[in-house]
Amino acid sequence: MPGPFTHIYIQRRIADFLAQGVDAGGVSDSFVRKADGELLGPQAIDPTMLDGLTPSECAQRMHAWPKFAALGAVGPDLFSFLHAYAQPTVPIDALALALTTLYLLSDAGQPSSP
Repeated sequence: MPGPFTHIYIQRRIADFLAQGVDAGGVSDSFVRKADGELLGPQAIDPTMLDGLTPSECAQRMHAWPKFAALGAVGPDLFSFLHAYAQPTVPIDALALALTTLYLLSDAGQPSSP
């Protein structure tokens, strides 16, 4: 697994990429490059997910709040690092499985509660 620096470096490059205009090789307001053409229905980003933010606005916020952007880039690895500090009283494997299941159900559009 790449170290935290790799994730933070990629996050910074993504912010730079989002800041480019679509004519300069960046992405359109639907987060698609010109060369990629139109996305299929299931591939499109839900417009409510970003609360109407454009790619350049996302880039501005990532540049304005680099520590929060870095935390978002490294955050998923923190669950992986928890295994190194496992306590017998904390069922880390069960927690990771529960989070994975919740993510998969959410991604499939299924309700997360019974």
